[in-house]
Amino acid sequence: MRWTIKNSLYFGFVLLGILVIVFASIARLAHFDADATQEDILRTSNLMREMELLKVSSLEISMIQRAYVISGDAKNIAQLPAMRVELNLHQKNVAAAIAGDAELSLRFRNYSTCLGLRRAFVDKVIGTMKNRGFAAAKALESTGEDDRLMGCIEAQINAMQVRALTRMQAQETANRNLQKRIARTELLTVLLALALLIGMGIKLTAVTIANTHLYTDLVHRSSFDQLTDIPNRHNLEQRLQALLECSAAGDSIFALIYIDLDHFKQVNDQYGHIVGDLFLQHAVRRMKNQLRPGDMLARLGGDEFAALIVNIPDRAHAMEIVTRLEQAFARPFNIQNRQIQGSASMGIALYPQDGRDIDALLNTADSEMYAVKDTHHQQRI
Repeated sequence: MRWTIKNSLYFGFVLLGILVIVFASIARLAHFDADATQEDILRTSNLMREMELLKVSSLEISMIQRAYVISGDAKNIAQLPAMRVELNLHQKNVAAAIAGDAELSLRFRNYSTCLGLRRAFVDKVIGTMKNRGFAAAKALESTGEDDRLMGCIEAQINAMQVRALTRMQAQETANRNLQKRIARTELLTVLLALALLIGMGIKLTAVTIANTHLYTDLVHRSSFDQLTDIPNRHNLEQRLQALLECSAAGDSIFALIYIDLDHFKQVNDQYGHIVGDLFLQHAVRRMKNQLRPGDMLARLGGDEFAALIVNIPDRAHAMEIVTRLEQAFARPFNIQNRQIQGSASMGIALYPQDGRDIDALLNTADSEMYAVKDTHHQQRI
């Protein structure tokens, strides 16, 4: 009976090990898929930019032609060959990017047809101007043919842009779903790995080492934010409680700064949660650089943070630190080749003037922060 139980445990350990390897492999493969999806999103973004350049180049050529007809000055069409070369380059880029998309390919063929007709018309107007004079060229242009062809070009480009935007939205949705699946798979992998470690720790001689590592990891997870690796709300409240107990016996002053990142939801909505997470990590690094050794920056949740400033003489000193924290957002954040401008609203609570317990200090700092946020909102209006 004892032998059977022992072998059953070994079999369970082996099965858990196999499951961990399987789920870790699945998560790894999913990461490759996520990277591929990110590349697809980037390619679609580049495609949309090239389409916009197509539209702009076509409009510029139209303006040059009309300026030539109006003024008769040949300088107006001197740059036309170079602009057509640039337009051809954008066409090649778009053609390469839409390969495999039947709807975009059809729209692009229609666009190319309209563009060819319009180019022939432009050349005809310019030739008429040179050979028969201003009146003949003006009469030819007044037929409205150029406007019709230009409208055809713009309509096809607009349709391609709508299709590309729809494709990007679908790619971003797929990417978000993939990230959730990765998170679930990795969580399951971690849980299985922990189960394997705990089980083997009970059975094998390495139980003490395994339990020590597990305990350290759990303590860190309970006290630190997993995304930014800074103290969480629980950790902050513990530090606050210790400061309150020490300060009650003396006359030391400390400040609690409540920080709320402005328009963070717009960053998530516009660029996706991956960029939003990177934005939070960049913002935390900048804010930490503005604090002194011994001060604490903690994440309360979402886009809300708190800075605990110890051993300060007065409110003016705390305001200086607030100014430094605000200046940390002066420069845009460069995240995945995107320039994202950030800002933050901050409120201060000073001990003991603004409160003598944790809730009072947090409420005061929170209220001041919202007052500042309302002021920022009024200023923008």
